[in-house]
Amino acid sequence: TVVPTGGERCGCGNRGCLETVASDTAFARRASTRLGRSLTVESAIELAQSGRAPLAAELRETAEHLGLAV
Repeated sequence: TVVPTGGERCGCGNRGCLETVASDTAFARRASTRLGRSLTVESAIELAQSGRAPLAAELRETAEHLGLAV
């Protein structure tokens, strides 16, 4: 499912697939950008859950894309 036309390249080769904006890896990529270091999905989720990193905006953006797709 293509959400943002011409968006980021997906693992399948297309651009703008839902998983590029509304998945755990999309959240981890946003968190990595925000914090300026590479994070795994697990570490990004743990940082968000523990409150050790301010990632509410990144979670919200991921959820908004998912909501639009649904």
